[in-house]
Amino acid sequence: MKHSKEDVENFVEFCGTRLGKEIIKKEAEYIGKKFKGRKFILDVGCGIASLEARLSDLNIVGLDSSPEMLKEARKRTDKPLILSSAEKLPFWDSSFDAILFLTTLEFLPNFKKAIAEAYRVLKPKGLVLAMVLNPESKYFLDHLKKPTSYFHRAKHRNMEKLTKAFSAFKKIRTEYFLGINKKVYSSKDPKKAALFCILAEK
Repeated sequence: MKHSKEDVENFVEFCGTRLGKEIIKKEAEYIGKKFKGRKFILDVGCGIASLEARLSDLNIVGLDSSPEMLKEARKRTDKPLILSSAEKLPFWDSSFDAILFLTTLEFLPNFKKAIAEAYRVLKPKGLVLAMVLNPESKYFLDHLKKPTSYFHRAKHRNMEKLTKAFSAFKKIRTEYFLGINKKVYSSKDPKKAALFCILAEK
């Protein structure tokens, strides 16, 4: 996905706000716990590498299809960053112990192909964590009221359909995470939690 200079500047600006920093902190804590003990991690759709910068103790490879985002990402981390598509990952089979999709799958043209690719490059018993914007949440619906919000670009808003796309995995569970409403708070309420999380083990 190609991003304009304005897209990147807006994202960088948001990540620098108090709310943006709180969101990234909570997401990083959640991901760190889920990926504890995982040695080699792929972050698909890494954006400006906010997580890579915060989770410096983890062995993460960042991947994004946007040259604009990766240019900004290289200012934040010295971890490997790769320009490529989620639907055609440039890695051997069984390369990673864990794969992350953080607000990525819902924006991809072909999320099923991306999930199939994740399955291919994941080691046996490897874990995929997909954190998807929850379209039922107040946070999402409030963003849709803004004509310029990038939330309008979310192509896939059926959480059941997204979850079913992980059917090749042995274990699948889902949960809601992270209430956002001018501040960040704990919530698993489908109407309040901003993220719908899918955890799938190969």
